[in-house]
Amino acid sequence: MNKIEKLLFDNEKESENFIDDVASHGCINGTVSELIYYNDTCKFYEENKELIWEIVLDYAGETGQNLFEMLGDIESPHIFENNMAWLAVELTARKIVMERENK
Repeated sequence: MNKIEKLLFDNEKESENFIDDVASHGCINGTVSELIYYNDTCKFYEENKELIWEIVLDYAGETGQNLFEMLGDIESPHIFENNMAWLAVELTARKIVMERENK
């Protein structure tokens, strides 16, 4: 289990359907309390940069999407790191939901 999966499963212990909520609504509404503020998301990005890039690039390659289009407006390094962290968490949540549905 990687650090993002652990984050999601740990939160789901506290809040039923947490992973489904992240998969459906994303991180933008404060769904993941650990990833609300830029200082938290940027720290998370720095600590998990390799994993985040792996998740995001794999998804972009599988879907043929452009990485920068997926990230939206990137006006500063903080916004880039924030969006990368959120995207990796959201993609991981979607993957978990799909795996659950296929069982």
